[in-house]
Amino acid sequence: MARTLSTQLLSRITLWSALLVTLTTGFAFWNTYQRESAEQVAELVDSAEQRVSAGSAVFIEAEKTTQVFADRFLTRYQKQVNQPHLIERFDAWFEEREPGVWRLRTPYFDGAFAFERWWQYLSGFVGRSDAPLDAERKSRIMMSLSVLQEFGPAWEHNFANTHVSMPENVLLNYWPQSNWGQSARADLDMTAYSVVGSTLQQNNPERRPNWTGLYFDETALDWVITFQRPIDWNGRHLLTPSHDVFLTSVIETFIANSTADHFVFNQKKQLVAGSPEFTKNKEYVGVIELEETEIDELVTVYQVVEQAAPTAADPVKIYLNELADHILIAVYVPGTQWWHVTRTSKKSLQAEAVVASLWVAALGAFILLTTVLIAWIFIRNQITKPIRQLEKAANYIKQGKYESIANREIQLPLQTDNEIGLLANTVVDMSSHISAEQEFLEREVKKRTAELEQANQKLAMMAHADGLTALLNRRALDRDLQAICRAGVAQKTAVIMADVDFFKLYNDTYGHEAGDIALQRIAGVFMNLIVGGRVYRYGGEEIVALATVTSVDAALKRAEKLRAAIQNLTIPHSTSSYATITVSIGVTLIETDDTPETVLRRVDKSLYEAKKAGRNTVKSQ
Repeated sequence: MARTLSTQLLSRITLWSALLVTLTTGFAFWNTYQRESAEQVAELVDSAEQRVSAGSAVFIEAEKTTQVFADRFLTRYQKQVNQPHLIERFDAWFEEREPGVWRLRTPYFDGAFAFERWWQYLSGFVGRSDAPLDAERKSRIMMSLSVLQEFGPAWEHNFANTHVSMPENVLLNYWPQSNWGQSARADLDMTAYSVVGSTLQQNNPERRPNWTGLYFDETALDWVITFQRPIDWNGRHLLTPSHDVFLTSVIETFIANSTADHFVFNQKKQLVAGSPEFTKNKEYVGVIELEETEIDELVTVYQVVEQAAPTAADPVKIYLNELADHILIAVYVPGTQWWHVTRTSKKSLQAEAVVASLWVAALGAFILLTTVLIAWIFIRNQITKPIRQLEKAANYIKQGKYESIANREIQLPLQTDNEIGLLANTVVDMSSHISAEQEFLEREVKKRTAELEQANQKLAMMAHADGLTALLNRRALDRDLQAICRAGVAQKTAVIMADVDFFKLYNDTYGHEAGDIALQRIAGVFMNLIVGGRVYRYGGEEIVALATVTSVDAALKRAEKLRAAIQNLTIPHSTSSYATITVSIGVTLIETDDTPETVLRRVDKSLYEAKKAGRNTVKSQ
């Protein structure tokens, strides 16, 4: 037996050594080289796409927000045009400092409260125009200022500014850094310049939104690109909402922190930005004209990309063989239609791939040599030791110590791939059969018990939780009120009931999906502010909270904090008198002789008083 096992082991060592050494040094090396090369190109593509995604986020956001502005303005325009109060407001807010030139008064830039709103950082310039300054244009200007004030504060961190131009030589601005309307030249005709001019119907008959070319903003002292979305109604050009984007920080996102070269080209044969070695010692002028530059490398890169350029439909192009010494990766930049190009040396990629491949081959050879060496050193133990272990197991079986074998208290050659291994596994299987069956039954009992407990917990949660808001439901409220009323009032407990104002109108206007989202956000406010209490969804738009308090005043303060926090969510509600979603709140304390029914009637009455008082208020009983 010993001679048979030795022959088997030696044969396997010889066979595997010959095969693995030959295959590992050849096949593994080539495959590793190919994989490493492909992975390095994939990493470059991923890096380029991440740069473009980060850099172009502001461009995509500009297109979305101007559409939001357009939708909101047109909704108001159709309802409010030529309204007398808008005309009166224009006459009060604008001053004619020069003949035929009207400017928004300074208080609406510095900050002023008017018509139940706070107005700030607004400027307006109504220049000379052949069109009359009639009631319609005055109404249009005032509605535009209202929408600017509504959205401008939310957008000021993403864009340089938000402004509205009109074909009658009007520009309205939300720009915290500059009261532009007060400083603009009186003789300024904005429609004569390319930025505003490109939005006019005669220059843009397709009425497409557009990105302007780069231009230097003398007020901001930065290079700017502007997105403009013309708004027409019944074939008439009303206005154009726009965003200015300062490019200094955006360009840094495209080209900074990389060992590869990065370029940003537009489709007019201009370099918008590039790695420092291509722009150093040159005064930055926004773009470099490729037809005028002496840097042949830039021209060559542009020509390669231009011949098979990335597009919106096919945003990534890889150029492996177009240049002798370099690989190019071009990614389409949404919105601006620029090309972000990464250039890296073929030699550096090949060198890294070869190094990685050599390490893999060397590691494989080392493992093989080590395995052979260990096999030869321990060949005697691999034959004689398993036989001695089986002899010991046979003695345990003779003595009836099956559990010791099943628990592996003695070492057996179970992993040996020959007759000894087969025999060892048979011995263990025989010895562990009885104990294994018992352990299996015990595990099954524990498993079924745990599953039953989880099912009970899930049923309890489903019975007392609201599926939409994740708050507790009416059933849970009835249970908890009953428990509090039975236990007495050792601690004062406030019952706070809130009802969303004009919620049916909100659902009718914005849709039930928007209503569900609004309820979820309101529920989140309750969960954040009712610390140590419990919050329930009582009805469709009614929410109840139980909170431990020290007095009625403390309960009212907490309810007022909830009311203010929900109003501060500023969820738009155009059919509400408050313009945003608000809640009416009723408050009461649980008394000694109360029942759940008397508590709910009393708090419902206080909620009714809050609604009767005009809504968006807090009342108590």
